[in-house]
Amino acid sequence: MLDGTETRNLGSLSHDPVIDQEIMREGHPCSLWERVLGSVAQRYLCADELYMQQTQWKTIEQGIQSLREMAVMEIVFSDDLNTRNPDLVPCTPVMRQKLIRLGPQEYSSALEIMQQDDTEETVLDMAKKL
Repeated sequence: MLDGTETRNLGSLSHDPVIDQEIMREGHPCSLWERVLGSVAQRYLCADELYMQQTQWKTIEQGIQSLREMAVMEIVFSDDLNTRNPDLVPCTPVMRQKLIRLGPQEYSSALEIMQQDDTEETVLDMAKKL
């Protein structure tokens, strides 16, 4: 658990002065992860304001990283305060389509074939498929 004084000693974490200032704000002690998530949510009031670079991925590791980045976006703008682990975020159809669209043909084809309609999969479930 960190308080504002301890986070100030860490210096810039986000390369965004507004987010860094929010991270360092005094308040109740909480984890660095909670401070970062809360600060990003304060800086960007809705997901449309936060630009996420959509780059092609070529390796399984890059695909998993891309999927986890999308999950963090879901966490930041979610009303569910209990979901703080990107791997446990439900993989939405939009996330799945972005992953398929940005991946190499061999992985994208396999992911399309493995798509299950009625079951709710987490990001971790999708990562295991890669």
